Amino acid sequence: MAKLTAIAPIVSAISGIVSVVSFIKGKGAKDDAFDSRQAALTEQREANKVQQKVEELRASRERRTQVRRARVARAQVVNQASQTVGGDSSGAQGGAGSVSSQLSGNLSFLDTNLGLARQRNTHLDNAALHTTDATNSLSDASTFDSLFNASSKVFDLAGGFGSLGKIGS
Repeated sequence: MAKLTAIAPIVSAISGIVSVVSFIKGKGAKDDAFDSRQAALTEQREANKVQQKVEELRASRERRTQVRRARVARAQVVNQASQTVGGDSSGAQGGAGSVSSQLSGNLSFLDTNLGLARQRNTHLDNAALHTTDATNSLSDASTFDSLFNASSKVFDLAGGFGSLGKIGS
């Protein structure tokens, strides 16, 4: 029993140090988890903004489609008129130019949409990484909380602060 009484102050000191370090590390892990969750939320918001741009582009595309249909109908009228007057009219030339213009617009739209989809996916990937970091940090915090609780009990069982004065005596 004398041997146990002799090492109790040392055990108490060590468990006290472990408790303090565990508390600090646990707090840091919880702060990291909070920061990671905030970063994930920010990335999700950015992804949502990109998705909104995609939706706006789709709406714009639909408006252009309606305008194009009106132009096609008009061009058909002009074309019919040019066939009765002559085949090399400005209406026929305008119709050909319109086809090229529509092709360029369509290709540009597709490129823009692809770029926005890539941006959105990057933000979603980042959000997933931040969420994983938050989960890992919470796991670390839980581990340090458990270590803190266990070392605090050992500290109390070894005599707590009262036994620290007995070190070396």
